[in-house]
Amino acid sequence: MVFLKFLFIFFLILYLLSLIFKYFIKRFVKKAQKNFEERTKEYQNTNKQEGEVTVDYKQNSKTTIADSKGEYIDFEEVDD
Repeated sequence: MVFLKFLFIFFLILYLLSLIFKYFIKRFVKKAQKNFEERTKEYQNTNKQEGEVTVDYKQNSKTTIADSKGEYIDFEEVDD
């Protein structure tokens, strides 16, 4: 009898967790869809004439090493 009670409670908890999970997934998807629709509307609402070319540059996130940080040392193999 205890085993059946355990199984019942176990499956009840699984069922409730699945309902909660489905609710949050639906909510997340709707929010993502709304965000995507807003972005596409913003992009479509830009007034560009046909044939006009625009170039958007992104900042280069790579950092370069200054020359003072180190130097290249050439080496030769020495035969014994």
